Amino acid sequence: MSGDPEHVLAIDLGSRHVGWARFELRGGENPTAVPVAAGVWEIGNLPALKGSKNGKRPPRPADFAGVRWARLTARLTETLRQSAAQKVYFENVVARHASRLAAAGYFGSLAVLEQVCAGCLMNPVPVAVQEVKRFALGRGAGEKKEVIAAMQAAFPYLGPLAEDAADAVAIGGAGLTADGWIVKAGPWESVADHRIAMNLVAEGRRQPGLFMPGETT
Repeated sequence: MSGDPEHVLAIDLGSRHVGWARFELRGGENPTAVPVAAGVWEIGNLPALKGSKNGKRPPRPADFAGVRWARLTARLTETLRQSAAQKVYFENVVARHASRLAAAGYFGSLAVLEQVCAGCLMNPVPVAVQEVKRFALGRGAGEKKEVIAAMQAAFPYLGPLAEDAADAVAIGGAGLTADGWIVKAGPWESVADHRIAMNLVAEGRRQPGLFMPGETT
């Protein structure tokens, strides 16, 4: 494999937990995309703003709802900087919100995503809910637990996937598939092999890029 790989991100938006997944891309005759990392950012709950038990504690920055957007901004900015991602996918949820509060959280996090991406001179790419389900399950509808199980089975080297992380993997897979990429699992046979590869890259002992099958150092 020659040249540095490109990367894209996929984001599962939310007001408390935000899932993310990073994919590595290799072009050529068979353009391939491989998920190489996934996780969840805890950006916080909506505060009650009641102060201490006796009501005398002065307010702190963490008491206010807006701090979650500051946390999300910081997470997105740092991740985009580190990964040098050329594209960001997100799930386009327009009519499936459980409550007004859920809708406010989704559109609030979407506004943050759009703002951070604008600073990187790009627009985030929406992916339809049905396409996300279709990538994960082969059909346009399904339960969250099914998506988790499907993504865990398809990419076992990522380790245990929380709900939001599994959704992010499915979002990225659906978006990349629509853009003509072949989404496949990496060559790592276990969580441990994958962790070794990622640690070597982080330590600067290996250039970014997928380990070939059978390669361990």
